[in-house]
Amino acid sequence: NVKPLPEDGKPADFTGAVGRRFDLKQTLTPDHVRPGDLVTATYELTFNGYCPSNIWPSVQRLSKEFKAYEPKEVSRTANKVTWTQVLVPRTVAATNSALVAFSYYNSFVGRYETAQARPQKLVFISAEAASTQNTSVTVTGETPTAAKTEADAKAPIQLHFAPSDQSPVIATLPPGTTLTELARQNGWRRVSTPKAVGWCK
Repeated sequence: NVKPLPEDGKPADFTGAVGRRFDLKQTLTPDHVRPGDLVTATYELTFNGYCPSNIWPSVQRLSKEFKAYEPKEVSRTANKVTWTQVLVPRTVAATNSALVAFSYYNSFVGRYETAQARPQKLVFISAEAASTQNTSVTVTGETPTAAKTEADAKAPIQLHFAPSDQSPVIATLPPGTTLTELARQNGWRRVSTPKAVGWCK
C-alpha cells in the first residue's frame, strides 16, 4: 500500500515532487550588461525521483529594480527540467538575481526539503541605457550587416526573445527579410521587423 505524504512540515509551495536528490542551479546570460538589456535567467533542476509535469520554481527576493517576465519551461527529460525567465535591469542597482527554490519530499530521509539556486550577480559595464541606434540591415544565414543585400540572403534565421541561444524563439524570418537594428550586445542584434521585435546573431 502507498501511504500519503505527511502533512507535518509540508511547504506551502510543495507540488508533489518525491525522490532522493533534487539539485537546482541558476545562470544568467549575459551577465555583463547595461540598464535596459534583456537578461535570460536559466533555472535547471536535476533530480533522482518523481517530478510532476505541473511544477514551477519559486522565484523569491527579486529586486524591484528588475522588470521580470513569467518563467517558461523550455525542456524536460527523465531527470532534468529547465526553465528560462527574462529579466530587464532598470538601473545599476539591479545587481543580484532572484533566490530560486524548489520544495520536494526526500523519500530517503523521510522529510520535506528545499533545493535552492543562490542569486547570481550582474556586472554593469555602463550606467547608460543600452544603445537604440537605428540601422537598416537584411537578415541572412550569417551575421547581418548593413552591407548585406537581398541577393546575399541564404537561409532563414531565428528571432529570439532575449540575446541567448536558450531564449524562446518568437519568430523564424524568411531569407531576405529587411529589418531595423535597434541595439547590439555580445554578438547579438536586437532587431525590429513587421512580424516581431527580437534578437538574432
